[in-house]
Amino acid sequence: MHCKAPHVYCTTISKEYLLRPHLAAWYYELKSMQYLSSIFKQRFVYRHLLVLVLAIGIGGYTAVSMKQDVNYDLLNYHYNNPYALLHGRVVKDLGIGELESYHNPTIDIPAYLAINHLTPRKAAGVIGMMQGVNIWVVYEICLVIFRRLKFRLRRGTVPAISLALAITSFYGAASLSEVGNTMGDNLVSILVLAGFLLVLKTIEEGATTRRNTVMRLVGYGLLGGAMGLKLTSLMYTVGLVCADLATSSGALLRRAKYFGLNILAVITGMLAAAGFWYVRLLFWFGSPIFPFYNHYFRSKYYPPINFTDKRWLPINTDKTIMRPFDFMHKQSIASELPFRDPRVAFLIIAGLVLLVVTLIRLYRQHGTKCKLYYGSLSKVHLALWVFIVVSYVMWLKQFGYYRYLIPVELLALPGIALACYQVIKKFIPATIVIAALCIYITTQTVAIDWGRVPWQTTYFGVQKSDFTELKGATILVGGYAPIGFMVPYFPTSSQTIRVESDLTSPATGTVAMQNLLHKAIEKRQQQKTPFYAIYADEEAAHLDQTFRIFGYTRGSCTVVPAYVRQNNPSKIRLCHLLPVQQ
Repeated sequence: MHCKAPHVYCTTISKEYLLRPHLAAWYYELKSMQYLSSIFKQRFVYRHLLVLVLAIGIGGYTAVSMKQDVNYDLLNYHYNNPYALLHGRVVKDLGIGELESYHNPTIDIPAYLAINHLTPRKAAGVIGMMQGVNIWVVYEICLVIFRRLKFRLRRGTVPAISLALAITSFYGAASLSEVGNTMGDNLVSILVLAGFLLVLKTIEEGATTRRNTVMRLVGYGLLGGAMGLKLTSLMYTVGLVCADLATSSGALLRRAKYFGLNILAVITGMLAAAGFWYVRLLFWFGSPIFPFYNHYFRSKYYPPINFTDKRWLPINTDKTIMRPFDFMHKQSIASELPFRDPRVAFLIIAGLVLLVVTLIRLYRQHGTKCKLYYGSLSKVHLALWVFIVVSYVMWLKQFGYYRYLIPVELLALPGIALACYQVIKKFIPATIVIAALCIYITTQTVAIDWGRVPWQTTYFGVQKSDFTELKGATILVGGYAPIGFMVPYFPTSSQTIRVESDLTSPATGTVAMQNLLHKAIEKRQQQKTPFYAIYADEEAAHLDQTFRIFGYTRGSCTVVPAYVRQNNPSKIRLCHLLPVQQ
C-alpha cells in the first residue's frame, strides 16, 4: 500500500513519497521501522562507528581481565607529576621522580583522575577503553590500504579482514603490556596513527582540494601533539614527512609551500599539547624541554649534553641488522624485562620479499607503461612502507627501546598482510598464509610484564591518614627507589625533596642544581620545620652518610603499608630525622 497523503499512516512508504518535503511525511517516516532499519544499515555506521565501539570495549575488557598495574614509572612519577601540576607543586617538591619529574604531565592527567575517583579495576577499564581506540585507527588504515588492491572481493571482505588484523595487532608484546597501564605509549600511538591515517587518505584521493589540505594539516597537527606529549614521537613525524615527500608530485615551489605548511602544523600541534609546559620549564630552568637536548638549550641545571639511554642501542652493524630477529626469542636487549614478539622480523622479511618481487616485475615490464598495482606499489602502499621503514630506522638509531616502537608494532600485521596480497596476487591463498602467520605470531608473543598485582580495594594501599604526623614537615627522599606515588598523600603543608637522583648527584648533576637543593633545605631549616626521611630498605646502608651531609641522622622509624611493592620483599620506611650532635 502507498501513502497518498501526509495524514494517512501506513507501514510501507513509497520512495516517491519520501522525497516530498512535508513535515508530516517526515514524522511518519521516523516512526517507520523500515526507515530506522535503513539507518543502521548505512555503511558509515557499521563500518566505522560500530567498530569504534567494539574497539573501545575490547580495550576495556582486556584491561580489567589483567591484574592491577603497578609499573615502576607509575610509582616513580606518573601519579605524582599530574598531582604536582594540578596543585602547583612542580617546583616546591624538588625532583621527586628524578629526571622524569619534568616530563609533560598532561598525558598522565586522565589516569591520575581515574585512580583518584574509581576503584583500581574501574580505573584500569577506563584507561584500557582509551587505549582500545588504537584498534579502530589501525582498522581504518587497513581499509585504506586494502581497498587499493585489485582483487574482486565480496562485499564486506575488506572490513572483515581489516578488523581481524586490527584486533590481532592490539596484542603485541609492547601494546598488550601497556593495556590498563599508565606509561602512555599506546595513548600517544593513537595520535601518531590517526595523523598518519589522515595524510594517507589525502594521498589516496590525490587531488589538492581545500578539504584534503585541511585534512593533511590536521594529520600533521596530531603528530605534533604526539611530540608535545612524548618527545619520542619525533621519529614518527620524520617518518610521516618522508612518506609524504615520497608520494608527492607537482612543481617544486608548490611542494615546498606545502612542506612549510606541514611543519607549521606540527609546531602548532606541539604547542597546543605542551606549550604551557614549555613556558614553565623555560621560566624555571632556562630550557623549554628541560633536561633534554641540553647540548642546545644549555640550562645550568643539567650538564650540557643530549640525554641518551645507550643501554638499548645496538653496539655494531651486525647487532643492528639482527635486532628484529633477536625479538623472535625471549630476551631483554630492548627492554628492562624480557619479551618475545616475532612480528617485526616477519614484517622486515615480508617487505624485502615484496621489494625483490616488485623489482623483478618492473624489470619484466621494462619499456611498457607500468601501472601502480601488483607489479609496483600504489602511492598509498608506498607511503605505508616509507613511514614504517623510516620510523624503524630512526627508532633503531635514537632509542632502541622496544615500547617506543608501538605504532610500528601495530602496523606490522597490516604490512605483512599487504605484502602477502601483493606477492601472491590471489585472494584465498594469500588470506590463508596471512591467517597462519597471524596465528603463529600471536601464539609466540610474550608480553612485557611491567609489574602487576592482584586487584585491590585501593590503588596503592596508602591513605592520607597514614601521614598526618607530616603536617608542616620537610621530607627527604633517600635512595633511588620509586616512591613518588606517596607524595600526593602527604599533607599539603609539607615539602618533599629528593636528595639522591640523577639530577642532584655530583657524578651526573650540576653545581647549580646541587645549590638549588641545598638552598631549599636550608630555607626549611631556617623555618625550623621537623625533618623526616623516606626510603626503601634495600638502600638503607648508605643513607646515614647522605643525611649527614645535610646535618641529620635517622631516629625512630615506621613501616609504610604500601602493598604495591608486594613483589619486592623490602619495606618502605618513614623515619624522623634528628640533628647531628656537634
